[in-house]
Order: sequence, then structure tokens, then C-alpha cells
Amino acid sequence: MPVQITIIGLGQIGASIGMALSQHKNSVSVVGHDIELAVERAAQKKGAVEKTEHNLPKAVKDARIVLLALPVSQIRETLEFIAPDL
Repeated sequence: MPVQITIIGLGQIGASIGMALSQHKNSVSVVGHDIELAVERAAQKKGAVEKTEHNLPKAVKDARIVLLALPVSQIRETLEFIAPDL
């Protein structure tokens, strides 16, 4: 069964990581989240993520690994928000 990896932040860095992980579909399942819905859709269209989840707690709920591809100023707030769901 593939390990779920959730990428929070699907800009240039997050999408690039997702594209690299997409070559390992047998062992990982990549879920993406971004604050902007259009960015989520673009990442999914490129194949950077298998699916997107705009609800952040749901995005990390079953994740074994969570990657933060965010501006430094958003990291603390994001981690505090998802801490109960990890």
C-alpha cells in the first residue's frame, strides 16, 4: 500500500517535489494543498499531485509524511493549525 505524502504549498518548489515523487506511484500517494484553489488545480493538472484537498486538516489526516513548501513566515501558523491532525 502506498505511503501518503502531503505537500502543503504547491508553488514552484512544492509542485517540483510532487513531480519528482510522481515517478514513484507504486510506493507513494501524493496529496496536495495550497491556500489558492487555482494553484491546487494547476498542480494536479501538471501531475504533481494525485489529488488535492483544500481542507488542510483533511489533507494531512492520513499522511505519513508532510512536506511544507511555504514561506518561512507561514510555517509556525500552519504547524499550529495542523498539529491536532498529525
